[in-house]
Amino acid sequence: MKKMLAAFAGLLAAGAVSLALVITAVCGAQDRVTFTAETLSGDPAAAGDLIVSVPSQYKDQLFWQTDCPVQRPADASTSYRFAPFPEKPVFEEEQGSVELTSSIDFGYVQISGDDLQEDWENEKGGMERAYRELYQETPNGTEGSRVVRLADYYTYYPLQVSITLPGYRFYWDGEVEREFAENSQLIAQNPVPSWFDRMFRIPVLESEQMEIRVAKDVDGNVYSTGTGSVSDAEPGPAFSLYTRSALTKDACYFVFDAHATDGSLVDVSAIPGGFGIYCLSFRQDADGDSEPTDLSTFYPIDPAAWILDLVPSPDRSHLLLHTVEGNAYVVTVIDCAGGQAVQRVEAAELTDEEAAFPTFYVHEENGFFVSLVGSNMALVFRQAQDGGCELAASIPLGEEVNLSAYASPNAVMAFDGERLAVADAPAFWDWRSGQADFSLQVFTEQGPVYEDVYRSSLSLGSPACTLREDVPLSLRWETGS
Repeated sequence: MKKMLAAFAGLLAAGAVSLALVITAVCGAQDRVTFTAETLSGDPAAAGDLIVSVPSQYKDQLFWQTDCPVQRPADASTSYRFAPFPEKPVFEEEQGSVELTSSIDFGYVQISGDDLQEDWENEKGGMERAYRELYQETPNGTEGSRVVRLADYYTYYPLQVSITLPGYRFYWDGEVEREFAENSQLIAQNPVPSWFDRMFRIPVLESEQMEIRVAKDVDGNVYSTGTGSVSDAEPGPAFSLYTRSALTKDACYFVFDAHATDGSLVDVSAIPGGFGIYCLSFRQDADGDSEPTDLSTFYPIDPAAWILDLVPSPDRSHLLLHTVEGNAYVVTVIDCAGGQAVQRVEAAELTDEEAAFPTFYVHEENGFFVSLVGSNMALVFRQAQDGGCELAASIPLGEEVNLSAYASPNAVMAFDGERLAVADAPAFWDWRSGQADFSLQVFTEQGPVYEDVYRSSLSLGSPACTLREDVPLSLRWETGS
């Protein structure tokens, strides 16, 4: 028995030693994350003492936070954390928006030929009527299609309204829920649909067209429907309503662009108070739940201006309206309390081609924001808490730069007064990159001065670690050099 106990104790001791060696090996390597730089252009010295902080994870239980000096990636330092249970990413909820769309309801309720007449008498018009007309003229067992002029079926674009406020969610489809905007009893219970229905009556473009399709089986049942753009050489303009929103403590402001796809303007003359920024006021109860109280026109805008974006100031006391007016890219700062413009910055002159159908993206960081406007220009603005801003740098991105490459929702930026640094996950087409790698570009007012991809040792496993979804990359210069 003693020999057995001694043997068991020996095995236990050997197992403990082995386990200790494994733990030592794992724990010893857990914070040894390294990066290898692959310079694509320029000199890393152009980045100075820039540090990229890289959050990585594995299966929501292993977490690394690595500070990578751009010029000395081998000197990266890492903090490591193990979670005994998986920690799923936590994302900030959208705080507030008003979304208006003019999407026509192209759906079709499947009916048989025997029921057609009864349903036809009860139909409400719009695209349902167009589909039923096509249904009638399509023989059983075949497919039919036709090009319809939307003005033959609608006077105004039907609205879909989606509202998100703190503690409040609302959706209304004006195409299929007309009674909520017209029935006095329903309006008394919830007036919001009637507010939007009366405010935004935009006549359908006379020449807007769309192709619809329907397929019937031998018994007359519809088994397939579809819509598509008109294939004619000149299908005519179309209008798609799309809003930009900005939330403050007691209102959600929103705006939309009045241009059709060919650059012409839709008729917004019927909007009470005129075209501009609109204000959905709300109040909140003790639990933080919101209730809309009024809808009004807040700030007038010339419909000919291209609406690029609308964002709140950092302290949410002002609005920043981004527009193209003529050939000028303009930032207007508007006081939410008085509804007056307090600053107007004409920041850039666009070419005729750029101004005809402007592309735009704005990226906000603490103390500054970057506007990507036109073909290849980044405009850096310093910004105060109340939204007051000044143009600090005009940076050419390069002749071959695709603007969308810098408009990634995961990109982060830093600006030291002279240099603009942009970090992001590598481009999707870079098949060599792992999911814990990052890309870096540095610009001055002379253009791009450095571009690199940094490969992480955490990307070498199978399956590899990844960048965290809920914690962004971050950038900082240590001493400004």
